[in-house]
Amino acid sequence: MRGTQIAVLLVVASLLVPTPVLASVNGSPDIDASVPNDRLTPGEDTELTVKLTNTGNLESGSSTNPSLNSEVTTARGVEVELESDGAPISVRSGSQTTGQLPQGQSAPFGFDISVDEDAEPGTYEMEAVVEYKYTSSISETEGTRNEKTETERYDVEVVVDDRANFEVVDTETDVRVGASGTAEVTMENTGTEAASDTTVELASPNGDLTFGNGATTSTRYVGNWEPGETRTVEYQVLASSSAKEQSYAFTATANFEDSDGVGYESNPLTLGVTPLTEQRFSVLETESDVAVGDTGTVAVTMRNDGAIDVNDATVNLESRSSDIVFGESSSASRFVGDWAAGETRTVEFDATATEGADTRSYALESSVAFDDENDDSGTSRPVSLGVTPLPEMEFSLSNVSSDLRVGEERTLRGTITNDGETTARDVVVRFATENENVNPTEREYSVGTLQPGESADFDFAVEISDGAASGPRQFSFTTEYRNTEDETRQGDSLVTRQQVGDKSSTFDVDVRKGNLTNGGSTDLEVAVTNTANETLTDISAKLFADSPISASDSDAFIAELEPGETKNISFTVSASGASPKAYPVSMDFQYDDEDGDTLVSDSYRVPVTVTEKEGSGGGFPLILVGLGVAAVVGIGGYMRFR
Repeated sequence: MRGTQIAVLLVVASLLVPTPVLASVNGSPDIDASVPNDRLTPGEDTELTVKLTNTGNLESGSSTNPSLNSEVTTARGVEVELESDGAPISVRSGSQTTGQLPQGQSAPFGFDISVDEDAEPGTYEMEAVVEYKYTSSISETEGTRNEKTETERYDVEVVVDDRANFEVVDTETDVRVGASGTAEVTMENTGTEAASDTTVELASPNGDLTFGNGATTSTRYVGNWEPGETRTVEYQVLASSSAKEQSYAFTATANFEDSDGVGYESNPLTLGVTPLTEQRFSVLETESDVAVGDTGTVAVTMRNDGAIDVNDATVNLESRSSDIVFGESSSASRFVGDWAAGETRTVEFDATATEGADTRSYALESSVAFDDENDDSGTSRPVSLGVTPLPEMEFSLSNVSSDLRVGEERTLRGTITNDGETTARDVVVRFATENENVNPTEREYSVGTLQPGESADFDFAVEISDGAASGPRQFSFTTEYRNTEDETRQGDSLVTRQQVGDKSSTFDVDVRKGNLTNGGSTDLEVAVTNTANETLTDISAKLFADSPISASDSDAFIAELEPGETKNISFTVSASGASPKAYPVSMDFQYDDEDGDTLVSDSYRVPVTVTEKEGSGGGFPLILVGLGVAAVVGIGGYMRFR
């Protein structure tokens, strides 16, 4: 009975406990606006950043689901607009947006602004208008959401500081097209504070106007600069010959320090520079006596067509073809000096038409470098002119022959003919071949004066060195002569193909006595004949022998051998362990020629014949002799020294 009562009480008690009711989640974003970098200066163009921070506000019905709590505290579709609200500041950017700004996060919004140049230093309020959407409540039972749109206005403070500010007051220039000159920029410190250690950089974004050597910027030091003070800064500017007489945009930027030593850079200030009219020169006449393959004079008559007189003028003439040169250069200059406007001058240049030039007009360009009345330098625009070379003096080569041979001095001869239309005086044929194996005794042969069509013979003694190879060789000649103006000129290169014969042997050697028995020795007698075409002296002979032949006396000497003369020399040779047959030995000669040069001949091979002793039983077995010879060769072979 008691147990039944307890059970009933528990059921009743459970009925008395209230069942939890599911509530909605309520909240909203909590936005705050601020300006992190709020220091501005009069006349400044910059970006002002407005930072929004959402601290969020969860009002009631907090859910155990974090995503629902975050949803009601997040600002969505945030749009910010900045208004000057009476501050001396112009806002140039429109509204800025971001997708969402959750609770506990911040977002920056940048606005382009311009501070009035006459803005008074002080603190100013601007207004940030913020519009956003959010979910104000969420029903956890039904999942329904209540959406709202909010617009709020926030006052943000900015500070306009005391600082120097600059403005371009005036610009003057005497720069001419194609010349250098001075650009003067006058600027005023329109700020409220003095600037110290001030520099002003002038920049040109156009390649037609530069600051020398192609530089696009140039900087000048100004120093201290008080408020309201005006300064004029000068720059050297170069206007190219392609520049126009129009205004070119430049920018001037001041870098300075304030009274606290903090460095600043002003906004770029735009200004214009207009070059003056170009100083021009014209070519009135051109005369030339330059012939193809010859050097002559080019005379250019020019006039100063510019508006001013010039000083230290120099005329430059430049060839557009490698066929017309000035010495080894494509250009040449002549100094003229003072040159008044409208004045005519004739300037002469020494020019050469190369051998490859044609008798046609070649393009040249003439320009004038000068200083104006302010000593600013300039160069006029190039003016085209033409020069036509005269026909060249021509020579031809014929009847060329030679008996050239390796290792000997022989003769190369031929005939030179004047094929030109004018007389060539003091004609010299030059041996022009440059080869270390070809050595002419003389390199010039004078043939005198040659009338048109006249010929003359010449010859050169030429030595072909021992190191040369025989065969066909090309030899070249040039002519030097004086023209009708008694000027020395060079003719065309003339070539010929000639055969160089094989080297002839200096000596002829013949064995007069060369037999010996195995195991014995004998005097090897050799007849030596001089086959050269000169007398040879101090002839040292050296004999070289290989086992089984040896030479105990391997040197011989001949004091002198005339061409074709023969003398005998002898060497002592032995044979050991040799078979009965002929064995080669070699010899060479060191000697002096008629020029006193010491030379070494080629190597000559001669035979030595070995015979067996009469009645010999044979001695050691042949296989032992063979092993002995192999052992000698294997140990070290042989070496020859000269």
